[in-house]
Amino acid sequence: MSSSPPSNMTQPSMDLLAGPQIIGFLLAWGLQGALTVQVYLYHLSFPEDSRAVKTLVYLVLIYEWVQTGLVTSAATDVYVYSFGSVASVLDYHNTWFSVPIMSAVISFVVQCYFCWRIWTFSRLKVVTGVALFLSFSQMVLGVAGGITLHIIKAGAVGDTINRPIVAAGLFTAVVADVIIAASMTVLLLRSRSGIKRSDDVILRLVRLGIETGAMTATVTLVYALLFVVYTDNLLFECPGLILPKLYSNTLLVSLNNRAYVRRPGGQGDVHTFSGRTLVRDGRADISPEHSSTSQCEPHLLTPRMQIGVAAETYVSRDVDLKMAASNKEDHMELNPIAKGGVVPNI
Repeated sequence: MSSSPPSNMTQPSMDLLAGPQIIGFLLAWGLQGALTVQVYLYHLSFPEDSRAVKTLVYLVLIYEWVQTGLVTSAATDVYVYSFGSVASVLDYHNTWFSVPIMSAVISFVVQCYFCWRIWTFSRLKVVTGVALFLSFSQMVLGVAGGITLHIIKAGAVGDTINRPIVAAGLFTAVVADVIIAASMTVLLLRSRSGIKRSDDVILRLVRLGIETGAMTATVTLVYALLFVVYTDNLLFECPGLILPKLYSNTLLVSLNNRAYVRRPGGQGDVHTFSGRTLVRDGRADISPEHSSTSQCEPHLLTPRMQIGVAAETYVSRDVDLKMAASNKEDHMELNPIAKGGVVPNI
C-alpha cells in the first residue's frame, strides 16, 4: 500500500500484492472478534480485579477497535473506491500509522505488563530492565519507521530508508519477547514443589507461556524477514496486519487463564491464608516472599507467572487438614451420637 514502484523494477504479480493484503484484513477482523469475546469473558469472570487491570483491558479493546477501523478504512479505499487500481493497492493510505506505529505501541504495552509481573514476583532488576529497554527501543523504532514512511512517501515495494528502521524495531521486539518468555519459564520451573498435582499446574502454565511468547515472537520474526528480504511484493503485510491483535489476545489469554486454573476439576479454588494465595487440596500456591503487599491477589497473576515465582511453593494441604480436624472436633462436641452417646429425651 504505497506509491508506484520505481521504473527500473518489474511490477510483481497482483497475487503477491492483493493476496497478502486481503488475507491480512480478514485475519485481523477474526482476531478482533476473538479479542472482543475474551474481554467479555474477562468482564464476567473477574469483576473484582483491580481498577488498574480492568482499565488496561478496556483501553486495549478500544485501542484495537480503532486500529481495526483504520485498516478497514484502508481496505475500503483499495477494494471499493479504487477497485482494480494497482496504484491504490500500493498506496499506504493510513496504514503508515495503523500498522507500524500502532503495532509498536501495543506490543510495548503488553511487554511492559509481563515485565511488571517478572518484577513483582522475582525482583530481577537486570532481566526486567533489559526487557523494558528492548521493549521501549522497539516502540521508538516502530514509531520512527512509521513517521519516516509517511514523510518520504516511501513505497511498499523497493528499497527505502524506512525499511532498516522498521526491521530493526521488529527484530528488537523478537528479542524482548524471547527474554520475557524465557525468564517466566525459568522462574516457573524453579517453583516446582515435587507434588505431582502442583507441578502439573506449573507445567501447564509454562507450556502456555512458551506458546504465547513463541507465537508473537514467530509472527514478528516472519514479518521482519519478509519486510527485509522480499522488497518487490507485499507478503509482509499479512503478518503486519495481525501482529497488534496477537499481542492484545496474548494479554487477555493470560488474564482469562485464571478461570481455567480455578475451575473445579481443573486446578481448584484460590483462597488467601496468612498473606499467601493458596489453591485448595495442595494443588498450587503463589507465595512471593518479596512482594510489597501483604497478600498476593489472584487477579494479579498471569499464565506466565502464576505459581510461586521467586518464592518457595507453599502447600495448603496441611492447613486444610487442620481446619477439617477442627471442624470435626466441633461437630463431636455438638453431636452426642458422634461420640457414641445417647440423645436425651426432651
